[in-house]
Amino acid sequence: MLNKPSALNSLRAGTVISQYDPYVVADAMKQYLRSLPQPLLTSHLLGEWARALEIKDRAVQLRRLQQIAHRMPPEYERNAGYLFRFLHRFTEYSARNRMTPAGLAIIFGPALLTAPAPASSSSTGADEPQTTTLADSNSGGHQNGNVYVSIV
Repeated sequence: MLNKPSALNSLRAGTVISQYDPYVVADAMKQYLRSLPQPLLTSHLLGEWARALEIKDRAVQLRRLQQIAHRMPPEYERNAGYLFRFLHRFTEYSARNRMTPAGLAIIFGPALLTAPAPASSSSTGADEPQTTTLADSNSGGHQNGNVYVSIV
């Protein structure tokens, strides 16, 4: 059984990745992200994240992503840094665990960032959460995993 607090919080990526089934690790991480009071990348920055991902120049894009990350609540920015370094290590084992940046973006995208609920809701679907993610906003979703790793 994976002990989330000790394994993930200590960021022993190599040990966790080699010792546990990668899908168990991914599921534990997703559960943690879903338990946060707001999405890790904070809903109020959704538009800025999406616009930054449209920047073609990688150096300019990276600087903009870092600027946006610094506007996150400090504990969320710190958590994102740990998570993305961990996910980057996860992709280093992709030949063995089949967890590519594209796959990780699909798995974690909805847990990392969702659009805020509209101020007024219609009678249909009012109770359903909004799940617009950066992967939805950017057709190059597989690239997002690499960009996110670089933002903090």
